[in-house]
Amino acid sequence: MTVEYALNFIKNELSFRAKRDIVEKYNALDSEIKDFEFKRGDEFYRHPFSLIDESSIIERLYTQMLTICVSQVPIKLLVKKGSGEDIIRNFNKDLDIKKPKEIEIGGDIELDEPLALASVYDTLDSFGLSEFKDNARDILNEYERSVVIPDGKDISNLAFRFSPDKSSWHSSYQSGDNYFSIYQFDSWSQPIPLISGNGGGASNLTDLKDFPKTHQKGKILVSTGLRLEWADMPKVANNTNTTNEPNITPTSSTLREITYSEGLELSDDTFILLKLTKNETLKIKQSSNFEVLMKEKVEYKFIVELNSFSLGFDTNLTLMHNNPSFEKIENSTHATFNMIRLDAGIILVYNINYGSY
Repeated sequence: MTVEYALNFIKNELSFRAKRDIVEKYNALDSEIKDFEFKRGDEFYRHPFSLIDESSIIERLYTQMLTICVSQVPIKLLVKKGSGEDIIRNFNKDLDIKKPKEIEIGGDIELDEPLALASVYDTLDSFGLSEFKDNARDILNEYERSVVIPDGKDISNLAFRFSPDKSSWHSSYQSGDNYFSIYQFDSWSQPIPLISGNGGGASNLTDLKDFPKTHQKGKILVSTGLRLEWADMPKVANNTNTTNEPNITPTSSTLREITYSEGLELSDDTFILLKLTKNETLKIKQSSNFEVLMKEKVEYKFIVELNSFSLGFDTNLTLMHNNPSFEKIENSTHATFNMIRLDAGIILVYNINYGSY
Protein backbone atom coordinates (compact mmCIF):
# COMPACT_ATOMS: atom_id res chain seq x y z
CA MET A 1 0.00 0.00 0.00
CA THR A 2 1.33 3.43 -0.87
CA VAL A 3 1.57 6.15 1.75
CA GLU A 4 -0.42 8.45 -0.53
CA TYR A 5 -3.35 6.02 -0.66
CA ALA A 6 -3.36 5.54 3.12
CA LEU A 7 -3.27 9.28 3.87
CA ASN A 8 -6.00 10.10 1.34
CA PHE A 9 -8.23 7.35 2.72
CA ILE A 10 -7.86 8.61 6.29
CA LYS A 11 -8.36 12.27 5.32
CA ASN A 12 -11.48 11.47 3.29
CA GLU A 13 -13.03 9.49 6.14
CA LEU A 14 -12.29 12.27 8.64
CA SER A 15 -13.79 14.85 6.29
CA PHE A 16 -16.93 12.76 5.73
CA ARG A 17 -17.44 12.19 9.48
CA ALA A 18 -16.96 15.89 10.26
CA LYS A 19 -19.47 16.90 7.59
CA ARG A 20 -21.97 14.31 8.81
CA ASP A 21 -21.64 15.56 12.41
CA ILE A 22 -22.22 19.17 11.32
CA VAL A 23 -25.28 18.25 9.24
CA GLU A 24 -26.79 16.26 12.12
CA LYS A 25 -26.09 18.99 14.69
CA TYR A 26 -27.13 22.09 12.70
CA ASN A 27 -29.22 20.64 9.84
CA ALA A 28 -26.68 22.47 7.71
CA LEU A 29 -26.68 22.92 3.96
CA ASP A 30 -23.66 22.01 1.84
CA SER A 31 -23.14 25.70 1.07
CA GLU A 32 -22.81 26.39 4.83
CA ILE A 33 -19.99 23.86 5.29
CA LYS A 34 -16.40 24.48 4.18
CA ASP A 35 -13.73 21.98 5.11
CA PHE A 36 -14.36 21.34 8.82
CA GLU A 37 -16.22 24.60 9.54
CA PHE A 38 -19.91 25.60 9.62
CA LYS A 39 -21.11 29.18 9.25
CA ARG A 40 -24.68 30.54 9.11
CA GLY A 41 -24.98 34.27 9.72
CA ASP A 42 -23.33 34.95 13.06
CA GLU A 43 -23.41 31.26 13.97
CA PHE A 44 -20.05 29.51 13.61
CA TYR A 45 -18.81 26.01 14.47
CA ARG A 46 -15.42 24.39 13.94
CA HIS A 47 -15.22 20.60 14.08
CA PRO A 48 -12.44 19.12 16.29
CA PHE A 49 -11.11 17.15 13.30
CA SER A 50 -9.80 20.45 11.92
CA LEU A 51 -6.95 20.08 14.43
CA ILE A 52 -5.72 16.90 12.76
CA ASP A 53 -2.98 17.72 10.25
CA GLU A 54 -1.00 15.40 8.00
CA SER A 55 1.92 15.05 10.42
CA SER A 56 -0.52 13.95 13.14
CA ILE A 57 -1.99 11.31 10.84
CA ILE A 58 1.47 10.00 9.90
CA GLU A 59 2.55 9.79 13.54
CA ARG A 60 -0.65 7.99 14.58
CA LEU A 61 -0.46 5.61 11.60
CA TYR A 62 3.14 4.62 12.35
CA THR A 63 2.21 3.96 15.99
CA GLN A 64 -0.52 1.58 14.85
CA MET A 65 1.95 -0.15 12.52
CA LEU A 66 4.32 -0.79 15.43
CA THR A 67 1.43 -2.10 17.53
CA ILE A 68 0.49 -4.60 14.83
CA CYS A 69 4.12 -5.75 14.58
CA VAL A 70 3.91 -6.77 18.24
CA SER A 71 0.67 -8.75 17.88
CA GLN A 72 1.13 -10.17 14.35
CA VAL A 73 3.87 -11.68 12.18
CA PRO A 74 4.49 -9.41 9.16
CA ILE A 75 6.13 -11.66 6.56
CA LYS A 76 7.64 -8.61 4.88
CA LEU A 77 9.52 -7.69 8.07
CA LEU A 78 10.99 -11.11 8.90
CA VAL A 79 14.80 -11.10 8.92
CA LYS A 80 17.41 -13.63 9.91
CA LYS A 81 18.89 -13.27 13.35
CA GLY A 82 22.09 -11.28 13.33
CA SER A 83 21.08 -9.28 10.26
CA GLY A 84 21.93 -6.02 12.02
CA GLU A 85 18.45 -4.56 11.54
CA ASP A 86 16.58 -2.53 14.16
CA ILE A 87 14.49 -5.31 15.72
CA ILE A 88 11.05 -4.72 17.21
CA ARG A 89 10.80 -8.23 18.69
CA ASN A 90 12.24 -11.74 18.52
CA PHE A 91 10.14 -14.28 16.67
CA ASN A 92 11.87 -17.66 16.95
CA LYS A 93 15.35 -19.17 17.08
CA ASP A 94 16.02 -18.29 13.43
CA LEU A 95 14.05 -15.12 12.72
CA ASP A 96 13.32 -11.69 14.14
CA ILE A 97 10.74 -9.06 13.21
CA LYS A 98 12.42 -5.82 12.27
CA LYS A 99 10.95 -2.39 12.83
CA PRO A 100 9.14 -1.07 9.73
CA LYS A 101 10.75 1.93 8.11
CA GLU A 102 9.23 5.26 9.00
CA ILE A 103 6.52 6.64 6.74
CA GLU A 104 7.76 8.81 3.88
CA ILE A 105 5.60 10.76 1.46
CA GLY A 106 5.83 9.12 -1.96
CA GLY A 107 6.88 5.78 -0.49
CA ASP A 108 5.15 2.57 0.54
CA ILE A 109 3.94 1.32 3.90
CA GLU A 110 6.39 -1.41 4.85
CA LEU A 111 3.84 -3.99 5.91
CA ASP A 112 2.04 -6.83 4.20
CA GLU A 113 -1.05 -5.43 2.46
CA PRO A 114 -3.66 -6.79 4.94
CA LEU A 115 -1.67 -5.47 7.90
CA ALA A 116 -1.23 -2.07 6.23
CA LEU A 117 -5.01 -1.82 5.76
CA ALA A 118 -5.61 -2.86 9.36
CA SER A 119 -3.20 -0.11 10.46
CA VAL A 120 -5.24 2.45 8.51
CA TYR A 121 -8.47 1.23 10.15
CA ASP A 122 -6.85 1.33 13.62
CA THR A 123 -5.68 4.89 12.94
CA LEU A 124 -9.24 5.98 12.15
CA ASP A 125 -10.45 4.21 15.29
CA SER A 126 -7.86 6.11 17.34
CA PHE A 127 -9.31 9.39 16.00
CA GLY A 128 -12.76 8.41 17.23
CA LEU A 129 -14.20 6.59 14.21
CA SER A 130 -14.91 3.45 16.21
CA GLU A 131 -16.81 1.67 13.42
CA PHE A 132 -13.44 0.85 11.82
CA LYS A 133 -12.27 -1.10 14.88
CA ASP A 134 -14.26 -4.20 13.94
CA ASN A 135 -12.97 -3.98 10.37
CA ALA A 136 -9.39 -4.03 11.63
CA ARG A 137 -10.05 -6.97 13.96
CA ASP A 138 -11.65 -9.02 11.16
CA ILE A 139 -8.63 -8.46 8.91
CA LEU A 140 -6.13 -9.35 11.63
CA ASN A 141 -8.02 -12.51 12.63
CA GLU A 142 -8.12 -13.72 9.02
CA TYR A 143 -4.44 -12.85 8.50
CA GLU A 144 -3.42 -14.74 11.64
CA ARG A 145 -5.49 -17.75 10.56
CA SER A 146 -4.17 -17.97 6.99
CA VAL A 147 -0.59 -16.69 7.15
CA VAL A 148 2.14 -19.24 6.42
CA ILE A 149 5.26 -18.58 8.47
CA PRO A 150 8.49 -19.38 6.59
CA ASP A 151 11.42 -21.07 8.26
CA GLY A 152 14.91 -19.64 8.37
CA LYS A 153 15.78 -21.09 4.95
CA ASP A 154 12.72 -19.72 3.16
CA ILE A 155 13.39 -16.14 4.22
CA SER A 156 16.38 -15.93 1.88
CA ASN A 157 14.28 -16.58 -1.24
CA LEU A 158 14.39 -13.90 -3.91
CA ALA A 159 11.51 -11.89 -5.32
CA PHE A 160 11.44 -9.70 -8.43
CA ARG A 161 9.46 -6.70 -9.58
CA PHE A 162 9.37 -4.82 -12.89
CA SER A 163 8.76 -1.25 -14.03
CA PRO A 164 8.72 0.83 -17.23
CA ASP A 165 9.82 4.04 -15.46
CA LYS A 166 11.22 3.20 -11.97
CA SER A 167 8.08 4.62 -10.31
CA SER A 168 5.26 2.12 -10.93
CA TRP A 169 6.08 -1.53 -10.19
CA HIS A 170 4.40 -4.90 -10.77
CA SER A 171 5.32 -8.46 -9.84
CA SER A 172 5.49 -9.97 -13.34
CA TYR A 173 7.18 -8.78 -16.53
CA GLN A 174 5.08 -6.74 -18.98
CA SER A 175 5.94 -5.58 -22.48
CA GLY A 176 7.65 -2.19 -22.35
CA ASP A 177 9.26 -2.68 -18.94
CA ASN A 178 12.73 -1.12 -18.77
CA TYR A 179 13.81 -1.96 -15.19
CA PHE A 180 13.66 -4.75 -12.65
CA SER A 181 14.48 -4.91 -8.96
CA ILE A 182 15.42 -7.78 -6.64
CA TYR A 183 14.01 -8.30 -3.14
CA GLN A 184 16.09 -10.30 -0.69
CA PHE A 185 15.63 -10.59 3.05
CA ASP A 186 14.14 -7.19 3.83
CA SER A 187 14.65 -4.67 1.05
CA TRP A 188 14.46 -4.02 -2.70
CA SER A 189 17.58 -3.36 -4.73
CA GLN A 190 18.06 -0.24 -6.80
CA PRO A 191 16.37 -0.38 -10.26
CA ILE A 192 18.42 -2.42 -12.74
CA PRO A 193 18.04 -1.58 -16.46
CA LEU A 194 16.68 -4.14 -18.88
CA ILE A 195 18.57 -3.03 -22.00
CA SER A 196 17.78 -4.17 -25.53
CA GLY A 197 19.42 -2.09 -28.27
CA ASN A 198 18.73 1.63 -28.47
CA GLY A 199 15.19 1.69 -27.14
CA GLY A 200 15.49 -0.11 -23.83
CA GLY A 201 13.04 -2.70 -22.66
CA ALA A 202 12.70 -6.21 -23.96
CA SER A 203 10.07 -8.12 -25.90
CA ASN A 204 10.61 -11.42 -24.12
CA LEU A 205 12.14 -11.76 -20.67
CA THR A 206 13.26 -15.33 -21.28
CA ASP A 207 15.06 -14.42 -24.51
CA LEU A 208 16.82 -11.12 -23.87
CA LYS A 209 19.10 -10.06 -26.71
CA ASP A 210 21.15 -6.93 -27.11
CA PHE A 211 19.70 -6.53 -30.59
CA PRO A 212 18.10 -3.42 -32.10
CA LYS A 213 15.26 -4.10 -34.52
CA THR A 214 16.39 -1.53 -37.07
CA HIS A 215 19.61 0.00 -38.38
CA GLN A 216 21.88 1.22 -35.57
CA LYS A 217 24.31 3.95 -36.48
CA GLY A 218 27.94 3.11 -35.78
CA LYS A 219 27.36 -0.66 -35.50
CA ILE A 220 27.76 -3.61 -37.85
CA LEU A 221 26.44 -7.18 -37.90
CA VAL A 222 29.39 -9.53 -37.41
CA SER A 223 29.01 -13.16 -38.49
CA THR A 224 30.61 -15.65 -36.12
CA GLY A 225 29.68 -18.50 -38.46
CA LEU A 226 26.80 -19.47 -36.19
CA ARG A 227 25.04 -16.17 -35.51
CA LEU A 228 25.13 -12.43 -36.15
CA GLU A 229 26.38 -10.07 -33.47
CA TRP A 230 26.61 -6.27 -33.23
CA ALA A 231 30.07 -4.67 -33.31
CA ASP A 232 31.58 -1.27 -34.07
CA MET A 233 31.25 -0.49 -37.76
CA PRO A 234 34.20 0.42 -40.01
CA LYS A 235 33.88 3.58 -42.04
CA VAL A 236 31.92 2.18 -44.99
CA ALA A 237 28.89 4.38 -45.75
CA ASN A 238 25.88 4.34 -43.43
CA ASN A 239 24.90 0.72 -43.70
CA THR A 240 24.56 -2.43 -41.63
CA ASN A 241 27.41 -4.83 -42.29
CA THR A 242 28.55 -8.37 -41.66
CA THR A 243 32.19 -9.30 -41.31
CA ASN A 244 33.40 -12.86 -41.85
CA GLU A 245 37.11 -13.38 -41.17
CA PRO A 246 38.35 -16.99 -40.84
CA ASN A 247 41.17 -17.51 -38.33
CA ILE A 248 42.98 -19.92 -40.68
CA THR A 249 42.93 -20.35 -44.44
CA PRO A 250 40.41 -23.13 -45.11
CA THR A 251 41.00 -25.38 -48.09
CA SER A 252 37.33 -26.14 -48.51
CA SER A 253 34.56 -24.75 -46.35
CA THR A 254 31.00 -23.81 -47.14
CA LEU A 255 28.77 -21.22 -45.57
CA ARG A 256 25.32 -22.03 -46.90
CA GLU A 257 23.35 -19.38 -45.08
CA ILE A 258 23.49 -16.69 -42.43
CA THR A 259 20.47 -16.28 -40.19
CA TYR A 260 19.56 -13.26 -38.14
CA SER A 261 17.55 -12.64 -34.99
CA GLU A 262 13.80 -12.99 -35.37
CA GLY A 263 12.23 -9.56 -35.55
CA LEU A 264 15.31 -7.84 -36.99
CA GLU A 265 14.32 -5.62 -39.89
CA LEU A 266 16.82 -4.93 -42.68
CA SER A 267 16.06 -1.79 -44.66
CA ASP A 268 16.35 -1.38 -48.42
CA ASP A 269 19.77 0.25 -48.09
CA THR A 270 21.22 -2.53 -45.91
CA PHE A 271 24.73 -3.61 -46.97
CA ILE A 272 26.48 -6.83 -45.98
CA LEU A 273 30.26 -6.45 -45.70
CA LEU A 274 32.64 -9.40 -46.13
CA LYS A 275 36.36 -8.67 -45.63
CA LEU A 276 39.05 -10.92 -47.10
CA THR A 277 42.14 -10.64 -44.90
CA LYS A 278 44.19 -13.48 -46.38
CA ASN A 279 45.61 -14.11 -49.83
CA GLU A 280 42.72 -16.19 -51.07
CA THR A 281 39.82 -16.01 -53.47
CA LEU A 282 36.18 -15.81 -52.50
CA LYS A 283 34.11 -18.00 -54.82
CA ILE A 284 30.35 -17.73 -54.75
CA LYS A 285 28.17 -20.54 -55.99
CA GLN A 286 24.46 -20.49 -56.68
CA SER A 287 22.17 -22.67 -54.52
CA SER A 288 20.63 -25.71 -56.23
CA ASN A 289 17.13 -24.43 -55.55
CA PHE A 290 18.01 -20.89 -56.55
CA GLU A 291 15.26 -20.54 -59.14
CA VAL A 292 12.62 -21.42 -56.53
CA LEU A 293 14.09 -19.01 -54.03
CA MET A 294 14.28 -16.21 -56.56
CA LYS A 295 10.48 -16.21 -56.83
CA GLU A 296 10.25 -14.93 -53.25
CA LYS A 297 13.40 -12.87 -53.21
CA VAL A 298 14.07 -9.58 -51.47
CA GLU A 299 17.27 -8.08 -52.84
CA TYR A 300 20.07 -6.51 -50.80
CA LYS A 301 23.57 -5.40 -51.72
CA PHE A 302 26.48 -7.68 -50.85
CA ILE A 303 29.87 -5.97 -50.57
CA VAL A 304 33.23 -7.75 -50.68
CA GLU A 305 36.34 -5.84 -49.61
CA LEU A 306 39.13 -7.03 -51.91
CA ASN A 307 42.24 -4.99 -51.13
CA SER A 308 44.84 -6.80 -53.31
CA PHE A 309 42.89 -10.06 -53.55
CA SER A 310 40.78 -11.41 -56.39
CA LEU A 311 37.12 -12.32 -56.64
CA GLY A 312 35.62 -15.14 -58.69
CA PHE A 313 32.00 -15.92 -59.55
CA ASP A 314 30.32 -19.11 -60.61
CA THR A 315 29.37 -18.78 -64.30
CA ASN A 316 25.76 -19.68 -63.56
CA LEU A 317 25.45 -16.80 -61.13
CA THR A 318 24.27 -14.42 -63.85
CA LEU A 319 20.67 -14.84 -62.69
CA MET A 320 21.66 -13.11 -59.48
CA HIS A 321 23.55 -10.25 -61.05
CA ASN A 322 24.64 -8.97 -64.41
CA ASN A 323 28.12 -7.60 -63.87
CA PRO A 324 29.46 -6.90 -60.39
CA SER A 325 30.37 -3.27 -59.88
CA PHE A 326 33.67 -2.21 -58.35
CA GLU A 327 34.37 1.00 -56.49
CA LYS A 328 36.98 2.53 -54.21
CA ILE A 329 35.98 2.91 -50.56
CA GLU A 330 38.51 3.96 -47.95
CA ASN A 331 41.46 3.11 -50.26
CA SER A 332 40.24 -0.45 -50.87
CA THR A 333 38.27 -2.00 -53.72
CA HIS A 334 34.77 -3.36 -53.11
CA ALA A 335 32.61 -5.52 -55.35
CA THR A 336 28.87 -5.07 -55.08
CA PHE A 337 26.17 -7.49 -56.24
CA ASN A 338 22.66 -8.50 -55.21
CA MET A 339 21.69 -11.06 -52.60
CA ILE A 340 18.33 -12.35 -51.47
CA ARG A 341 16.53 -12.76 -48.17
CA LEU A 342 13.66 -15.09 -47.32
CA ASP A 343 10.94 -14.47 -44.75
CA ALA A 344 12.34 -17.33 -42.68
CA GLY A 345 15.27 -15.12 -41.69
CA ILE A 346 17.87 -16.29 -44.21
CA ILE A 347 19.93 -13.53 -45.78
CA LEU A 348 22.44 -15.61 -47.75
CA VAL A 349 21.00 -18.57 -49.62
CA TYR A 350 23.94 -19.40 -51.89
CA ASN A 351 27.24 -21.01 -51.02
CA ILE A 352 30.39 -19.12 -50.08
CA ASN A 353 33.46 -21.27 -50.73
CA TYR A 354 36.93 -20.35 -49.46
CA GLY A 355 39.98 -21.90 -51.03
CA SER A 356 43.53 -21.23 -52.17
CA TYR A 357 43.66 -19.39 -55.46
